[in-house]
Amino acid sequence: MIELPKVDSAPTRAERRAWARKKANDRAVAAYRNSLPTSIVKLNALLTEAPSPWHAEVISRRIDTVREANRRHNRVRRARGAEASHARD
Repeated sequence: MIELPKVDSAPTRAERRAWARKKANDRAVAAYRNSLPTSIVKLNALLTEAPSPWHAEVISRRIDTVREANRRHNRVRRARGAEASHARD
């Protein structure tokens, strides 16, 4: 007799509800994050006045993202500057 491979069962109602809640939360986070300014100074000011821990978490993650983007930009700019100075030699 040939055994068929086991197929995962469909998600339970609880799993579907949990997934829907996570998806709704992800959308809310994205909408709020996209409405925030990109200045770290302004973000820090917003962080001190955050209306809830949820808002504070989104703002602090945005601060981390902006700082990382700034670091990346600075590294690229420094690398270009070093290449340009070597080209002049």
